[in-house]
Order: sequence, then C-alpha cells, then structure tokens
Amino acid sequence: PNLYQKSGALVQLTRCPAPDDGREAVACIRDLHKAAIRIIIGRYFRFTKPGQHGNRENAAVPEWLTAAVENLHNWPDVNPLVGLVSWPAMRRDGSFITKPGYDARTGLYYTGDPIAVPECPTEESARRAVATLLELVKEFPFVDEAHRTTWLAWPLTIMARHAIDKAPLFVFDAPSPGSGKTLLAE
Repeated sequence: PNLYQKSGALVQLTRCPAPDDGREAVACIRDLHKAAIRIIIGRYFRFTKPGQHGNRENAAVPEWLTAAVENLHNWPDVNPLVGLVSWPAMRRDGSFITKPGYDARTGLYYTGDPIAVPECPTEESARRAVATLLELVKEFPFVDEAHRTTWLAWPLTIMARHAIDKAPLFVFDAPSPGSGKTLLAE
C-alpha cells in the first residue's frame, strides 16, 4: 500500500527527520534499495530450496530476483508518484485535492489536513479569501499595491502549479536589508 514508482525507481513515503529549526518531521519520498525490495518480496512470496532427506526448506529471496525487480524501471501495477503536496492542490480540470492520501488523477500525495473547497465559490467568498491571504502580509512594507498583488499571485500559483504547464518565476527583492523579504518568502 505504500509502494510507488517515481522517475524509474520504486519509492516509499516515509517521515524525514525534523529539521534543526524546531519544526516537526515531514513526509518525504525515499528510493527503495535492494535490501528493502528483498524484504518486500519476502513478505509476499515464500522461497524454498532442497533440504535434507528430500524435504524443502525456506530460502532467502534470490539476489537475481531482487536485481531484476529493481532494474525493471516500470511496474504496471504500481501507482506513479509525481510528488508530495501539503496544501490543497488544483487539478487540471479545476477541482482540488482536498483529502489526505494518494490522488490517482494527478499522481500527487496530499499530506495536509482535509479541507472543504466549494465547487462553485461566489465572488464574495473569493473576496473574503483574498482578504484573508492579504491579512497575512499586512505588516510587510510593499512599495505599492502592484507588489502586494504580485505576492498574492505567488501562493495562488503554488496551489495551481500542478494544473498548469508553465508557471511564472517569483523573485523576492527589497530596497534595504532587514525589510522582511526572507520572512515573506518563508
């Protein structure tokens, strides 16, 4: 259930150690190496070899089989994994991934909390959402409204990134050191 393929390799989702900045551990994608592949094969298949007195006895997963599985690079019954997202990402059809877990339509794995997204948002609800996002950055000294609006495009682009082929590049700049551009980007 926790086996995926990504870029020609078998991978699993796991928890990466917490960064040194005090945040908790995060989900990450790890390649499966031969030893892990061997363990997984051993969970589902039993191998035997000739034993004493004509009996069969248990045997280890053959090394050639482990190597063959590892080097296959395409597993038809294993879900492809494009990446991990911790926010409700938009699909190409305009719908959203809102439930934690694997999304077969996009190949993304959503690690965030469940969230309700209305199918037909109203203009008023969109205005409230914009106001909520802009409330987050009200203390930052944007030069003008165009700069504030550009910042707003940045988180919206992140959310919609998997629904579009090309996304703009965002650069954070400031007229002087200490104005908060690093905090804003984080």
